[in-house]
Amino acid sequence: MWAVTVGVSVTGIPRGLRFRLLFFVFVLYCFAISTVFQTFLTSFLVDPGFESQLTSLDEILDSGIEFGCDEETNILFSLSSDLRHKEVVERAERCSNTEVCIDRIRETGNFATFASMWFVQYYKNITNDHSTVCLLNDDDYGIIFITTYVQQGSIFLELLNKFVALYTESGLGAKATRDSIFVPKPIRHNIDVSDGYFVFTLSHLRIAFYILFVGQGVSFLTFLCEVFYHLRLRYV
Repeated sequence: MWAVTVGVSVTGIPRGLRFRLLFFVFVLYCFAISTVFQTFLTSFLVDPGFESQLTSLDEILDSGIEFGCDEETNILFSLSSDLRHKEVVERAERCSNTEVCIDRIRETGNFATFASMWFVQYYKNITNDHSTVCLLNDDDYGIIFITTYVQQGSIFLELLNKFVALYTESGLGAKATRDSIFVPKPIRHNIDVSDGYFVFTLSHLRIAFYILFVGQGVSFLTFLCEVFYHLRLRYV
């Protein structure tokens, strides 16, 4: 029982059928308890106890959370034929600009807004606040297609298509997006424990690894001492 509890091998194989059955049940019990304990411990350390993150437009509409957008985004929703966008227009609050909506999210934590992902990332970098605003990662609320019209038979059509294709294939669009949200210097996040919750990362386990390495070093030195001691007794 002690060997199973600490997770090491037993010195002898169980011989009797009853003892083997009891041993097997005890192993399953220890495995189940260990799994449940690790799950709850990880949940306690990592999960802040809040509700799950909203990941789609449908979840935002069904949750009843307040949301808003600026006038330009509201016009895009008004021109859409999607019934969800019609509901957004009816329920959304008007913000003078996107920064106002994002600031309300940072202040209240009970608000949502619709904005371009690159702008939100850029604004988070400017305000040095990456913990209070999260992105809608499972759904895009809208896609905008940009078209350039030229006269039929224009000599610029082929040249324009060529440059657009080269621009897309070379990745300049993706680079422009990355440059718009690039942070020129590393940002250090201070751990806020005012609410009794902090993000559990590998740095919090640093002391455990230090103790592990020290223990391994002491064990190795002890092993060498025992080897040298027995060698000395053998040749003395």
